[in-house]
Amino acid sequence: MKCLATSPVVRLAVSACVLIALVGCGARRAEQHRRTGDTYLRLNDFQQAAQEYERALELDPGNVHARFGQGLVFLRQKKDAEALAAFQKTIEQDPSFQPAYLEAARLLLAAQKVPEAEELARRLQGVNAESGDLMLTGVYLESGRAADAVAFLEERTAGGKGTAPQRIALAKAYQAAGQADKAESELKSLVEAGG
Repeated sequence: MKCLATSPVVRLAVSACVLIALVGCGARRAEQHRRTGDTYLRLNDFQQAAQEYERALELDPGNVHARFGQGLVFLRQKKDAEALAAFQKTIEQDPSFQPAYLEAARLLLAAQKVPEAEELARRLQGVNAESGDLMLTGVYLESGRAADAVAFLEERTAGGKGTAPQRIALAKAYQAAGQADKAESELKSLVEAGG
């Protein structure tokens, strides 16, 4: 009688099960390393955080939270080019991961790369229109273009179709443009509307 365990079909099935278990285990281990990295990051132990994020990415290169955490470590270590690359890679891997857009835009603005920051905001608009609008407004304001921010948000909020965050941003843009009376009026109307 032939032993069932020596059958090629059984060996293949066992190998497949082992592989599936290892892959699942690797993802869980990667997530554990990522969470440990988050803890070290909160404790400002950047060396340990970097090691944990690296381990997580070795086990699961698609772990966007670990990639983002790695970017935050680089940012805190003043390694702006590496941080920007990590945030851009995060966006590439998961275009819906909004915090990466914000951090990347901050770095681009600090480096005086305003057109690239605007492009990033426009990409975010395709993912989440309101978040992208607010980010684009921030880019306008940070680059000294308050009039552009006002014009953009007035269009977005015309006819009462703006959200509360957009209207608050419009008030901030009015203030930055030296139009304090319009800023006050916008905030009053928002409060009166219950926003």
